[in-house]
Amino acid sequence: MFVFRKKRNFLAIILAICFLFLFVGCSGFVFDRAPEPTMVCLEKNADVIDSPMQRANASVVSIVSIGYVRSMAGFGTIVQVSSGLLINSEGYVLSLSDAYSLSAMDESGKTYQTNATTVFAVFSQQFQTRQHFRLDLVDCDQSAGLALFHFYDRFYYYEDSAKTEQVHGIEDYVIFSTKSVQTGNDCFAFGNSLGNILNDFYVPSQMQYFDITASKGVIANDRADPKYFPEKFVEEQSFSSFLVTSSVNYDMNGGGLFDENGYLIGLLASKLVSDNASGDQNSMNYTYYNRLAQVYRGSHAMAYIDFVSKKMQITIPYTIGNLSTEAEFADE
Repeated sequence: MFVFRKKRNFLAIILAICFLFLFVGCSGFVFDRAPEPTMVCLEKNADVIDSPMQRANASVVSIVSIGYVRSMAGFGTIVQVSSGLLINSEGYVLSLSDAYSLSAMDESGKTYQTNATTVFAVFSQQFQTRQHFRLDLVDCDQSAGLALFHFYDRFYYYEDSAKTEQVHGIEDYVIFSTKSVQTGNDCFAFGNSLGNILNDFYVPSQMQYFDITASKGVIANDRADPKYFPEKFVEEQSFSSFLVTSSVNYDMNGGGLFDENGYLIGLLASKLVSDNASGDQNSMNYTYYNRLAQVYRGSHAMAYIDFVSKKMQITIPYTIGNLSTEAEFADE
């Protein structure tokens, strides 16, 4: 979801001055050093029961992306709420490219596009830490339809209830399934659920009310028709998407689709809603597609992570699992 708000030019100038004094030193206009990353304890609530579905919930975050555009009427703000996935203990977050490449339409119907200048993430309600944390962009690829971020701050958790064993990193993150997606299989969608009903959800103090919700469904079509759902590309490798019946909202895009064992099988990519029941063979048949959700495959996501790892010449680990074994994989 996004919000487009116009501001008068004089207000934009005042804001620019505020940002100037905030980020630029007053003495000789020397840039101040950025604050050091803080160490944050990710402690779960006492009533959280360990289970595959609870771990899936904890591996999904809410994302708030903010960008600025200028129009004839002045400056405008684009605020978009979506979801993302924790892919390892090191704080990498995978989401859609829309979490960084923002677009919005004003009252006249004109579309504005910009890149996010600020991106925040909020952890699941399972955690006692109910605040937003800064995300830094690692990569954004429109051809792949995906973006990768990394937390600016650092995290730790306690391995024992007595809080004597401190472990650096994030405890819960997605485990990728290698099983083939099959029509008719059960699935569970996880993503942000409250962004579209909060009036001022973009205000930092309101982000604490974000929750991760779950919706059960079935795989309606294990290969979406590329005529209506174009394939995505990682380098020269193409990936089709699939469709599910899970009830989702737009703010869940970028969230995860999990199987009954809590393994990730895809990323929620778009919500299909239309009252058009056109039977025109040259257009999408909304009688069938109406209210389904499009999902990017897990293999698509893993190929993208490998691609970014190779391009950036860094190791970005992720975990592949099945019913009998779980293996840590990292692109060397």
